[in-house]
Amino acid sequence: MKGRTPAWLLAPVAVTARTVRVDDVLVVGSAYRTVGDLRAVGRDRRHLLFVDGSTLVIGPEPLLVLRPQTLHQLVPRPSGWRR
Repeated sequence: MKGRTPAWLLAPVAVTARTVRVDDVLVVGSAYRTVGDLRAVGRDRRHLLFVDGSTLVIGPEPLLVLRPQTLHQLVPRPSGWRR
């Protein structure tokens, strides 16, 4: 599955937060834990990053971190998703 993203990880969502607009949602596993990794992925792919089921970071810079309470409004869950 290298190089391909499962369909349920991407969603046509537009998020506007002051100066940040994001058109895609990307669910990322625990491989991206450090700020450096998040910044690199945000810059390269310009996606919304969903990390460890509790934090949502929008890139590219400036990064925007959203509270867990708002995640369900932005990221569709696949069937059988466990939090």
